[in-house]
Amino acid sequence: MGTWGTNTFQTDTALDWFGELGDVDDPLAFLEDSLTPHIAGGRLDASSAEHVICAAEVVAAVLGQPSESLHPEVLAWASAHEDLEVAELVPQAVHALRHVLADDSELNEIWLETDAHDEWRRPVAALRRRLRRSAD
Repeated sequence: MGTWGTNTFQTDTALDWFGELGDVDDPLAFLEDSLTPHIAGGRLDASSAEHVICAAEVVAAVLGQPSESLHPEVLAWASAHEDLEVAELVPQAVHALRHVLADDSELNEIWLETDAHDEWRRPVAALRRRLRRSAD
């Protein structure tokens, strides 16, 4: 995994995912699929976890709750798609992020092996809180 930071769109996987989002005919279906955790061997694999975080960030941004550190191109995409009916995806996103943050999540385990685990985990937990607030 090519990673150069702890923010959501600072990995090759995340930028590839965003490129796919820009190419799909049905972005809502793509977001929904991305928010469906793919549990393999009893745990969430790292790639699926990154997709969950990316999709959740896009949902939050479309709902007017973007991260302060959101990649400018992602923010522009969200602004251009503000009419996308993503509110229905919020409960799924909140639930999926719980799997990402779980102790047995592969992505969580990868970050635990670094000095930046807390720096990665805090914004993901904050994303989950932002989404919960948007549902209230």
